[in-house]
Order: sequence, then C-alpha cells, then structure tokens
Amino acid sequence: MSKVLTLKELKLAGACSTQLALFSEKFGTSVEVTEKLCLTVASEFRWKWASENLLSPIAHVEFDRVWHLAWAKYQRVSDSAWADYSRLCIPARAAYERVSIPASGKYDQVRVSARSEYERIRTSARTEYERVRVSARAEYDRVCAVMFARLFNQSNVKVKS
Repeated sequence: MSKVLTLKELKLAGACSTQLALFSEKFGTSVEVTEKLCLTVASEFRWKWASENLLSPIAHVEFDRVWHLAWAKYQRVSDSAWADYSRLCIPARAAYERVSIPASGKYDQVRVSARSEYERIRTSARTEYERVRVSARAEYDRVCAVMFARLFNQSNVKVKS
C-alpha cells in the first residue's frame, strides 16, 4: 500500500516555494506516492532533496547509493556524447578555416560554402548530442523517481504532519 505525502509535510520539511507551488498545482494538498505517479513527474521534482528531507536515514542512504550510480551513468553518457560532438566539430572547423582563410578572390564564395558544410556537420552533431543527453537525463530522472517512490513507501518518513 502506498503512503500519502501532504503539502503540510513538505512545508514542515522546508521545501522551497517553487516545489511547494508545483506540488500544489499537480496534486492539491496531498497525494498517494506511487512509482507510476512519480514517473509522470520524474523531471519536475527534486528527488535528491526529497530523499534527504522526507525519507528515513536508512532509506536516504539507499536512495543516495542509487542516485550516485544514476548520476554517474548520466555523466558518462553525456560526456561521451559531447566528445562525439567535439570530434565531429573540430575537424569540420579546421576544414572551414583551411578553406576560408587562404582564399582570396573567391573568399566569400568559398567561405560561405565551407561555413555551410561546417554548420551542417555541427547541427547534425549537436542534434545527436542533445538526443543522447536528453535520453540519458530522462533515464536518470526515471531512476530517481522510482527509487524515491519505493523508498518513501517502504520506510518511515522523517516529517510527520
């Protein structure tokens, strides 16, 4: 059975006005905390803060363990995607510079063509980076939301209304 979290509990725990307003907008004065519900708002709430302020110390330690793993995975994926982006853009930029700088009479024509090719490669690489980063962030948010819901429902919470 799922536990209920109230707006009053969040206030007592010291939640910021932004998160209180978001909670109120989404759920009113209380909500039954389920994995399914937490997944629907995975990217909107501050799960790390919630784990520190709403979970029991033992549950918070478990959340923190999973949080570190999820964050490290997000960083690895994001860093790898950024490296791929950089690997594509640096040679494209060098080619652009090689063609555009020495060109004299045809400078503008060649520069525009080279710049266009650089922008095409950069845009494509940035799009792929964003796709990978957004996907990795969504997975990170999903893991945090699920872990919070599980631990919230398995433990005694710190704040009581």
